[in-house]
Amino acid sequence: MYRQLEIYANAHFKLEEGYFRQFKYEKVKEHINKHRNFKFNLIAVKNIMAHDRSMASSVLMDYLEEWLIHHVREADRLYVKCFKEHGLK
Repeated sequence: MYRQLEIYANAHFKLEEGYFRQFKYEKVKEHINKHRNFKFNLIAVKNIMAHDRSMASSVLMDYLEEWLIHHVREADRLYVKCFKEHGLK
């Protein structure tokens, strides 16, 4: 599960960050830092997994819930207008 999440996140962030640069999104640095923090936290979960898989699952689910609530609902909404102005829906 961890590896699939890592692959998906890397592909998603690469695509999103490409659009940020292409469209000259004004908050690109802040948003990319959030992506880096996400990756850092995935590494932390991977390290927990090495010692206690059941605990890692719980930590990962809690983190993903928090990420989805705050990042997707707040940070990602900030670039919607920029993306729409450049023809993305």
